Amino acid sequence: MKKYNILVIDDEEIVRNSMREWLEQGGYRVYLASDGEEGLRLIKEKGLNIIIVDLILPGMDGLEVFREAKKINPNIYAIFITAYGTVESAVIAMKEGAYDFIEKPFCPERVELLIKKIIEHHNLTQENIALKERLQKRYKFEDIIGKSNKMQKVFELIKTVSKSNVIVLIRRLSHSLLKFVTAC
Repeated sequence: MKKYNILVIDDEEIVRNSMREWLEQGGYRVYLASDGEEGLRLIKEKGLNIIIVDLILPGMDGLEVFREAKKINPNIYAIFITAYGTVESAVIAMKEGAYDFIEKPFCPERVELLIKKIIEHHNLTQENIALKERLQKRYKFEDIIGKSNKMQKVFELIKTVSKSNVIVLIRRLSHSLLKFVTAC
């Protein structure tokens, strides 16, 4: 199993250390930052893609950190935590692309469940991308095999017609006759 890296950005040392302890017990590699600048530096250096970030931080707030983190890694996942949460701040965080928003105090099991969902979502997304790429490589026009003169004529016609914006149906009427039907 791949060991996932998680960054916790919180200005409260007790929160950072508790999160590290909980997450390391779950088998994750955990990095800590006490402010946004330090967090962004770690995201760049370590290539992190899961962050747990406090909404209220010294210097730049959690939303600003998340916006900057997305410039570094557009596929970054963020769980926002805060003791001063409002519905408005939660809505803003979610509109910005946050995975979830949790109010302090919270139970570690909830955070771990969210991380597992993020990892599952990430894995499914990567699998989907890989499958699409394989399909595109596998089913290209150049992969069609045909050496006979008739097939070579079909290939030439396909190349010619592909330059236009028409739909073409190629039907075999007999052993020697092909019919091409176009529709606009």
